[in-house]
Formats: sequence, C-alpha cells, structure tokens
Amino acid sequence: MIFFVYTLTMKPDWQKLKLDWPVAEAAQRLLRRNRRRDLFLEQRRTQAQAWGKHVAVLLGKQDHTLEQVIGFGSAFETWRSFREDSDIDLAVIGGSWSCLSRFIPPSEFEVSLAELELQTPEFISYVRTHGTVLYVRGETHEDS
Repeated sequence: MIFFVYTLTMKPDWQKLKLDWPVAEAAQRLLRRNRRRDLFLEQRRTQAQAWGKHVAVLLGKQDHTLEQVIGFGSAFETWRSFREDSDIDLAVIGGSWSCLSRFIPPSEFEVSLAELELQTPEFISYVRTHGTVLYVRGETHEDS
C-alpha cells in the first residue's frame, strides 16, 4: 500500500508526478478543501476587522475621553495566522477602562482591550508599529 504525503505549500504539476489516479485525486481534493478553508478564514478576518472598527467607533461615541483605538494581533496583522476562534485585540489610549469594557456589544468575536499606557515600552512600540489605527478622537468616522 502506498501512502502519499503532500506539502500544501507546493503547487505540483500532476503530469510530472505521474501519480496513480486515486492518490492524485486525493491530493487535489485536499488542495481544494484547504483553498476553501483559506478563503473562509480570510473572509472571517475581514469580518473581524470590520467589527473591530465598528467597536472602536462605538467606544469613541460612548466615552468622550477616549483618545485613540488601535487594532493589533492576528485580526489586523495579516502576516500572522488567523484562526476561526481568533479574537479582536484593541489597544485603547485614554478613556475609562471600566466604562469601555461595558460598551462592547455581544458578538461572535471576542474583543480584548489593552490599556496602551499601562504596557511595556516594547509592547507600546510594537502596537504603534504594526497595529491599525481604528479611531482617533476628533476625526470623522464613517462607521456608526
């Protein structure tokens, strides 16, 4: 019996591999399934980003002392792996922590808040470098 192991990062030329039909068919099914899964996760990441933006603007409307919201983590850093159960990480600058956490509406996504001013300098630098600014007090925001 022949077992076929296939690295999914490769794009094989099926004629050159000259695999038996059942093995080649199984490999093609795996590729199709993985492409569907990748597409699903990319769509879910896009939904998470949109929800993060919506929450950021909502928090800004609810707490007028909130200065800025920055999205970070796998939902916003597209080079990182995004899983179906990935959460939305939001760094907040200003605002009342106890109020902000209560204003997050229920959703299929878990939303985690981090008070940026209380973090280490390295973490602050990382978020400011790699994060996506979602809300800035005083700027017009299209999301409601």
